[in-house]
Amino acid sequence: MQPAYRHATVHGRMSHSSGIVYKVWLSIFTSAITSFACNKSGRSSFRNNATSLNMAPPTIIHAQGRAVVNHPADRAALVIDIFDEGSTQETVSNHVVTTANQLQAEVDKLCPRLSNGEISPEAPVSFYSIDSLSTTRRDEYGPDNKRTGLQILGAKTSLDVRFRDFTKLGELVVKLSTIPYVQLRGIDWKLTEETTDRLSEQVRVDALRNAVKMAKAYANVISRPNVTAVKITDSKQDEIGRVMQMARKSTPLPSSVAGGLDFEPKTISLSASLDVEFQAE
Repeated sequence: MQPAYRHATVHGRMSHSSGIVYKVWLSIFTSAITSFACNKSGRSSFRNNATSLNMAPPTIIHAQGRAVVNHPADRAALVIDIFDEGSTQETVSNHVVTTANQLQAEVDKLCPRLSNGEISPEAPVSFYSIDSLSTTRRDEYGPDNKRTGLQILGAKTSLDVRFRDFTKLGELVVKLSTIPYVQLRGIDWKLTEETTDRLSEQVRVDALRNAVKMAKAYANVISRPNVTAVKITDSKQDEIGRVMQMARKSTPLPSSVAGGLDFEPKTISLSASLDVEFQAE
């Protein structure tokens, strides 16, 4: 029984020592794993930082896009002046008022109205207005360029008539050229608001496409083909907006006309300019 006891005692001591050794080796192994993981993470972090340092920032490209659209005028504005001068204010005023009423009757034939009082959308004339009567007074000068002591009295009004039918415009111009006290300033060619809004949107989009095209061309040269627009600014060109409407000056009218006139609408040009900032990578 005694040897068995000793054997058990020795065996117990060996198990205790083995446990200590196991714990020591486990601690060393855990430390090694932790150290390896930290070193590996450090190396990975260093690689990422190095890669970030070596990566160039996006290239900034500024491009100005421009575009122009052309469209024939869809309205013609005819301005008609009615004017007379003389020595008697009542006489000249009567001439002007009578002529204005005559012209208004002619224009009314060209703009039939709907039951609600609005001008029909198919009428040759889309709108007209008549200014109030105004009078003038100036000194009369003789052949020697000296005042005679008399005054010349005048009266004036005007009509602004907007045509959508240019054939009717030519016919009225011929008729007006034979009426006393009538002077025709000329014709201003215009676009309707609807047409202007539609073309304004179109020309801005075209200007943006032009800017993108230029930016991509620049980016391809420097081998950074991925282009992204980050800022778009309308270039201010006037008080109303960023779109300029240009047309030729008023079409002059002859003082006397024989036969009909065939008016060809002028071309209206709308232009837009955009400043665009891009990033190329």
